[in-house]
Amino acid sequence: MSSWEEKVYSKGRQLNRYPYDTVVSDLFRWSAGRDRSGLRVLEVGCGSGNNLWFLSREGFQCAGIDLSKTAVNYAKQYLAGDGLEADIRVGDISQLPWEDGHFDLVIDRISITHNSMRDIQQMHDEVVRVLRHGGEFFSVMLAWDHPVHQNSKEISHHAFREFSDPIFSEAGLTFFADKADVYQLFGDKFSKFECRKVVNMSEDDQILTAMWNVHGWK
Repeated sequence: MSSWEEKVYSKGRQLNRYPYDTVVSDLFRWSAGRDRSGLRVLEVGCGSGNNLWFLSREGFQCAGIDLSKTAVNYAKQYLAGDGLEADIRVGDISQLPWEDGHFDLVIDRISITHNSMRDIQQMHDEVVRVLRHGGEFFSVMLAWDHPVHQNSKEISHHAFREFSDPIFSEAGLTFFADKADVYQLFGDKFSKFECRKVVNMSEDDQILTAMWNVHGWK
């Protein structure tokens, strides 16, 4: 059983219903002027299906995968309740159950970042495999500048657990990428990529959160 299944989803927490704003804006920009009914989109670490609900409602052919049976069952019921469809499966991102070149776009919103760098590299191999030639990958990862890993336990390179921050207390292993990590993770896997770091600051100039938005092309 995954830590998210045991500690979060099975207890009815983080079963979100509405899509994240970054997913909405990225999808509208990516699909502008294209026939959405012919575009296949996969979300890895889809959780409760809140982004898949949006994708299906907007006319994309969408699929999702998550380790949590509770989250996947919730997602299926949530979409079915609104008459929407998606291919949602329980499974591991490092062993995606779809054929080579099946998707036009893969989305990862702070899911793959909950792994060691070695496992992230393996998951990226799978993402590349299921993308068609010219397909794209949108990924959001936690950045090294994020202060939450301070006073936590480093398990392997930039991968931490046992967070004191209550928001991350149940997150399990989490990777915080610096610029060199991003270039290593994406530079060898994709024909090109772009990355942008988003940092939220307090009124007294303290960093509150920091994330990488990465866009890769196969």
